[in-house]
Amino acid sequence: MPIPAALQRFCSAMWRTKTLNQGIMSTPLKRCLNTFDLILIGIGNMSGAGIYVLTGTVVRRKAGPATCIAYFVAGLTAFLNGLCYSELGARVPRAGSAYSYTYVAMGELLAFVIGWSIILEYILSAASIARGFSGTLDALTSDAISNWTVSHVGTFYQTSPNDTSTIKHIISHYPDLMSVLLIIVVAVILSIGANLSKHFNTVTTSVNVVVLLFISGVMFALADLANWREQPFMPFGFTGVLSGAATCFYAFIGFDAISVSTEEALTPQKSLPMATSIAVFVTTVLLVISSAAITLFEPWYLIDIRAAFTSAFLAHRLQWAEIITGIGSITGIVACLYCNNYAMPRVVYAMASDGLIFRILAYVTPLTQVPIVAIIFSSFIAAVLALLLDIEALADFLSIGTLIAYSIVACNVVITRYSRPAGIADIAALESEVESTSSSQLPLTPEKPMPAEDVGRLKAPFRSLPLLRSLQPGFGAIMGLLIFVGSLISVSLIVKLGSLSANNPILIIVLVLFGLICLLAFGVMLMHDQDTDIRTFKVPAVPLLPCVAIAFNVVLILQLQPMTWIRFSIWLVIGLLIYFTYGINQSNENPDRQREASEKVPLASAMKLPESPGMEGEGPTSKKDESDTAKQ
Repeated sequence: MPIPAALQRFCSAMWRTKTLNQGIMSTPLKRCLNTFDLILIGIGNMSGAGIYVLTGTVVRRKAGPATCIAYFVAGLTAFLNGLCYSELGARVPRAGSAYSYTYVAMGELLAFVIGWSIILEYILSAASIARGFSGTLDALTSDAISNWTVSHVGTFYQTSPNDTSTIKHIISHYPDLMSVLLIIVVAVILSIGANLSKHFNTVTTSVNVVVLLFISGVMFALADLANWREQPFMPFGFTGVLSGAATCFYAFIGFDAISVSTEEALTPQKSLPMATSIAVFVTTVLLVISSAAITLFEPWYLIDIRAAFTSAFLAHRLQWAEIITGIGSITGIVACLYCNNYAMPRVVYAMASDGLIFRILAYVTPLTQVPIVAIIFSSFIAAVLALLLDIEALADFLSIGTLIAYSIVACNVVITRYSRPAGIADIAALESEVESTSSSQLPLTPEKPMPAEDVGRLKAPFRSLPLLRSLQPGFGAIMGLLIFVGSLISVSLIVKLGSLSANNPILIIVLVLFGLICLLAFGVMLMHDQDTDIRTFKVPAVPLLPCVAIAFNVVLILQLQPMTWIRFSIWLVIGLLIYFTYGINQSNENPDRQREASEKVPLASAMKLPESPGMEGEGPTSKKDESDTAKQ
């Protein structure tokens, strides 16, 4: 094959999109989660480890009493991103979350990058949460667990006050066996099936919410306003608040677990938007109230980094409150680990089902209808990291992939509003199937569908504009989005790295120029018609809210440390090696593989073989679940 033709085929392979067939609601997984279950998954994943593990660090090192503002900024960012997830999750109710949405809207290579990044975030988050559990339990037992481990198992290295070795800031001082044990226990619970294990999450999350409300009530009752009045509210300045918000955002990445669970939701097009909004709102209120309460209860510079709430009660000699707080922190962290590890293997399952990573990871056990191999694989990796790595090294690595994924999802919302990607052959038909499958009521008579060629067209008053009128429908709006994102990143970098002083007028001129380009690009998007055939949940005020979400994400991304980018790049290189040596050829969207599959179908039919679940995840259990869902 000539080199240009081979290169063209290679490029087209990277940008091919996923085709959704008419069995969009069919799945080998068990659809058993209602709206309340999804809300608890979101709250459990967001209100667990974040408030107990991160609050002390953010208060002492980044935001001081303004930590409540940092949590609010992070919560607002999560809410805007959650709206974007809800729209795409309702239209594409498949496991994989941002990975699946990107595969449908933007192509295979970018979808792989997003999916690979999300896997990293979930695995690191699992290890970090497990380390937080062991650290909290160790603090409650006066270091009895760590002392026993050091005495009976040993350490990885000897510590000394003057040792500044980099490796000792990454590797844990001793093997954390307690965190490994917790990950194994949670993996066993997940393996029994979502229908049974969800009750475990209900109990632990409910206990955690009640304890957080109790903590806040006691601390507000004993609050000392002098802790805010006589101390600087923002001791590290507004920059510290933004840096704290970037760290606090780790607590909110759990709402992604709701969208990952849509393939097991009974009514995803209705449950996902409601569950995401309620979960993010409730969690934001809990975290803002709790962080405000502790800084009023205890001077911010005295709050313990490792166990902020229990240590604060101990300092005030409220042992009964310390015990209750300890119980709440333990159950909250366990609930968070459950929800995180519930979502983690489902992203692995989605990528393996599409053939982008090793297909053995997509195996679903018929007994409990869970991706058992993905659960074992991801839990094993998380357990190894929790055993070896220090929690600060894990925390520094979190959030980057998630923030990038959230930004891509917000871009996907804009793209799917102004174009109809090839991955969705007939959006209206698919959404009709979702409605008829998940609702016992007959759908209303639809309005006249919008022709595909009208989606993304210039509005009538602007069709005479010189440059835009010659572009294909949707292309102008998408170009406006790309220019907006590029200009936004430039503005954020200038503000981050530059100095906006009167002595630097060139910098101010460049900043104003990029700001005007942002506004112009946003205006170009407004000049085009959006798709009106979307029957499921829609983000209001598009493209405004997605663009605001992207802006928040970019600001938080730029607060991350350079070393985080270096580590992320190494992980990304490993993933791309897997994709280019395995995934690009084994992908379900590979024409050669599709041709081989089509050739096998007549033979299987002639031999009267039972239908296999296959690559799309449709099997006998899927049909049963589908009929059960319709009855409900």
